[in-house]
Amino acid sequence: MPQKRSLAHSRNTNFETAFGMNKSQKWHLRELARRCYEKEMSLALQDLYRNFKKWENNEISAWELNDKIHEHHNGTARDLYKIYELSNDSKIIVSRAVVKGIITIDEVQEDCRPLLARFIEGMSDLK
Repeated sequence: MPQKRSLAHSRNTNFETAFGMNKSQKWHLRELARRCYEKEMSLALQDLYRNFKKWENNEISAWELNDKIHEHHNGTARDLYKIYELSNDSKIIVSRAVVKGIITIDEVQEDCRPLLARFIEGMSDLK
């Protein structure tokens, strides 16, 4: 009787061809996406920090600072959450980060760059 191939084996062998990524590439792009999220959130928090400094120096009122905090939470932080947490395509997330200058293409390992090329080209108007 011919031996049946397990579903797991057939998934693993077809994964690379079906999605164009091996496990190493997939891990690398997920890790880059995580770093991009942290980097972009850090930039947004620096803006908020500057407002705390203005408040500390009596340049803005406590009410103005409170508004800035709410704007950050309901605007920037929520937008970043939607981009990074609700999307499950690390190729799109990393491509967006490259186009917006959050990371450079040099930070993407060479074997992943061709996977991003068409996304980066399609997003070139985001700059």
